[in-house]
Amino acid sequence: ILKSPNLRSLCIEGDWDEPIYEPRLLEGRWPLLREIRLGPMKFDFSWHIQDSTLPLLEFLESHPSIEELSLAHVRVNLSRLSPYALPKLKILNGYMNDIRGLNSRRIDGQNQNANANLNVFMGEDGPGDTCPQISENLHTLNILEPMKSGELTPLVVSGMLAGLRALTSLTIMFSLQNGYDSNGVFRSIVSA
Repeated sequence: ILKSPNLRSLCIEGDWDEPIYEPRLLEGRWPLLREIRLGPMKFDFSWHIQDSTLPLLEFLESHPSIEELSLAHVRVNLSRLSPYALPKLKILNGYMNDIRGLNSRRIDGQNQNANANLNVFMGEDGPGDTCPQISENLHTLNILEPMKSGELTPLVVSGMLAGLRALTSLTIMFSLQNGYDSNGVFRSIVSA
């Protein structure tokens, strides 16, 4: 940690079931860190009693230069990040909950409950209410899990995409069900 002050990319991926006990890693601070890729893995945060994901959130907040964030099977509630965290994020590889969490952060602090997060996710807040950094900077979004098609899928997709004005690349997979009109999903993507 101390001998690599110019670290720009950090990738920790594995295919194991045992949790990683790495409080020292999350104490690391690299001012030039641009890319972080985590997972699939489990962190062992048992040493941190108050909030099991707080060390990872603090780590992300301490690296404002991050431009690419990849989270595969890493459980963290990104809505708990400061709205000022990750101001340069351009590329997100993650799950629906990750983009929902990042998008639901509010500078005015009004969006701190589950109902407000659901409203943002469903697109019920007015335009321009998404986190400004995400809206203005995020240009690549890769959703790593197939979305199941259903009645609410078009609403969910349009709500997620509506505030992402800088988006130039989108990868999203669908698990289409027999008998379901999948055209509604694609119309939602195009209209958003």
